[in-house]
Amino acid sequence: MFDSITLILVFMAFLVLGRFFYHRNLEKLSMVIVGILVFTIGVWSGKSLSSNMFLIIFSAFLYLSCLFTITLISGIIIHRSFSLSSRKRSGFSITILFMVLLGWITSFFIPEHFSIFLSMLIRLELYVLIALIALSVSRYFTKETIFSNGREAVKAVSESFLNGLFTGLVFWFITGTDLRVSIAIAWGMGWYSFTGPFIGLQAGPIMGMLAFLVNLLREQLTFLVVPLIKEPRLSLLSIGGATTMDNTLPVYSMVYGKEFSMTALIHGAIHTLLVPLILTIIFTI
Repeated sequence: MFDSITLILVFMAFLVLGRFFYHRNLEKLSMVIVGILVFTIGVWSGKSLSSNMFLIIFSAFLYLSCLFTITLISGIIIHRSFSLSSRKRSGFSITILFMVLLGWITSFFIPEHFSIFLSMLIRLELYVLIALIALSVSRYFTKETIFSNGREAVKAVSESFLNGLFTGLVFWFITGTDLRVSIAIAWGMGWYSFTGPFIGLQAGPIMGMLAFLVNLLREQLTFLVVPLIKEPRLSLLSIGGATTMDNTLPVYSMVYGKEFSMTALIHGAIHTLLVPLILTIIFTI
């Protein structure tokens, strides 16, 4: 079983250390580690995916469609607002997708018994990534920023977990996927580099790759829909999940203004703190 408690302790420890050892290049190093980790995941899951590739991709799009529909409908009901934006922008992480593809291709040249080593390597890479992310987010935690923008962020976090719960239940009902896995995929909150490996180590490489794809595409969906659908704002913030403090932060700043950037940042930071803890609880009950 993956040592999730140790993972959380590592994160908390480096969150404290980040107050003293932060460096501006940590984000760049984190992206390098993410690329390496994604490649390793691709190699690890490649052999298992050969006969299930279409099913996994179809399931990922089905899951994401459920998540977006539930989030939008619940947001309209809760906030009683809906409006389209006049600005149209989008982005896509070509590098990440390339690393996945490269990993799948490489898997054809890797012996079967190499899978054990790959599993250990993924664990090590996860620990390194968690430490780097903790060092990076530590600088955002001050009393002023937490209290001034925290209220809206907490509301959006609550929405994202509630919508994730409903999405997990719907996907479980439609496909018969293990309920814990189905809910955990949504509660990965777009943190594909953590959620994919974590669920993979808990439920096998097929479910791990499904979790990875859903959360990777969730980030890309954020880039696509936020500039197009301006309201309900907090519901659209909840779609970004953990990514709103880094990768998708610019799109929220562009659509909603600079003053909303801190809300998005705190929202993402809260998810980054909660996701490892909540996924650990899901697989230990």
